[in-house]
Amino acid sequence: MWRRFSKHLTQLIMISLIISTHSLLAATEQADASSFDFKWGYPKTRSSDQYDLIIHAPQITQWRKFKQFETLIAVEVMPLSDVTNDEKVDSALAHITVGGTTQVLMDERVVLVTEPSIQQIQFVHGESDDVRDLLRQSLEREELVIPVDLFLEALVDEIIPADNMSGLSLEPPNILLTTTDSVLLFVNGDPKLDPIDKTSLSLVSNANWPLLFSNDTSTWHLKINRSWLETTSLDTNWQRSNSPPTETDKIDANNPYYELLIGGDEDSKRQSTTETQSNPQIVFAVEPTELIVTNGAIVKEDIAESPGLSFVSNTQSPLFH
Repeated sequence: MWRRFSKHLTQLIMISLIISTHSLLAATEQADASSFDFKWGYPKTRSSDQYDLIIHAPQITQWRKFKQFETLIAVEVMPLSDVTNDEKVDSALAHITVGGTTQVLMDERVVLVTEPSIQQIQFVHGESDDVRDLLRQSLEREELVIPVDLFLEALVDEIIPADNMSGLSLEPPNILLTTTDSVLLFVNGDPKLDPIDKTSLSLVSNANWPLLFSNDTSTWHLKINRSWLETTSLDTNWQRSNSPPTETDKIDANNPYYELLIGGDEDSKRQSTTETQSNPQIVFAVEPTELIVTNGAIVKEDIAESPGLSFVSNTQSPLFH
């Protein structure tokens, strides 16, 4: 996915896009950033009286003249636990084709989709009129807000010449499987240390999680959500820390790393007991790697519409058999 590209590649795409597509910049002039409060991150959850609707990251398939777009969105529908037996509804899994008109907010790095419309709903299981109505009510709203990076990912082949593939590999990544609570820590090669002002700490700029190195103690500090872990060796012996690394309190609020390392910690009291006490296994990798985590032994469920095909139901990865 897009996160695997280096920050330099992202900058290249942004520069190329700005220089070569004046119509895209023109589309930003009419959009109003004050009309929404966008929360980053997928999947997103919306709730009704009977269901939780889990919406996964859109996969942009078309963006015609940077105005009209189409996307595929995978959605899960989960019945609420407090629904009575008489009202009980089944879970559902589907992918949806959505279209609409876009407006770009370049400063906020988001795209507004005005008057989105569902063009097709294809169920994997759990098809019903109630679920179909829920999907339309949830997604056919006045506007959707989607990170601009998802649109740029769809444009990579158009923006970067096909003969300029230096540094990119089409080889598949390593695939690792674990049945216990685990997190992949990927550092793209040797750690690149970016010193943080007024501290002895450095941020590892080529890691997929917030990762610090203390020059004073030669200790690595890893932030997973709101929790900190530490070790003296990246590939082993990670232990939970009861407090953030020493000197993080010296990081100024204007520092570009402040939100990454400190922001959100004020809400730590709202953490669940499970999140606070969990101590995940850290799987360290320096080459492109995908980690599949299952909740115990693999559980497979048949896909009725596709005889002979099943999906693994106790993982967040799209894993089929």
